[in-house]
Amino acid sequence: HWWILLDIVILAVMISFRHDYASGLVALYPIFVGIFIYMTAFMLPAKPIKRDISYGIYLIHAPVIQLALYFGLYTGTLGCLAGIIAITVGLAPLAERMIELPAIAFGKKLEKRLTS
Repeated sequence: HWWILLDIVILAVMISFRHDYASGLVALYPIFVGIFIYMTAFMLPAKPIKRDISYGIYLIHAPVIQLALYFGLYTGTLGCLAGIIAITVGLAPLAERMIELPAIAFGKKLEKRLTS
């Protein structure tokens, strides 16, 4: 697929001038990030998923980051980022099971009670 090659080129361009303040190319960085996200998200074929942990990731990511900052564990390195992502993705199914699904069930019960 032609767009995969283009996506890789855009990623390489993004990485090459993300801190290039002298030439002014850094101003184009958000545009290339947007193009990269669009191409990656919308050009890939849709795959059915059994579980949706996106809301769990949304709920968990901020507390994980804040706890890392509070305890002085955040170093700004790729290893730290990988750790935060791993913890967040690891806890997201738990948040889905313990927070999201019960809240959806409660909402359905409440809707039935209010509409009947």
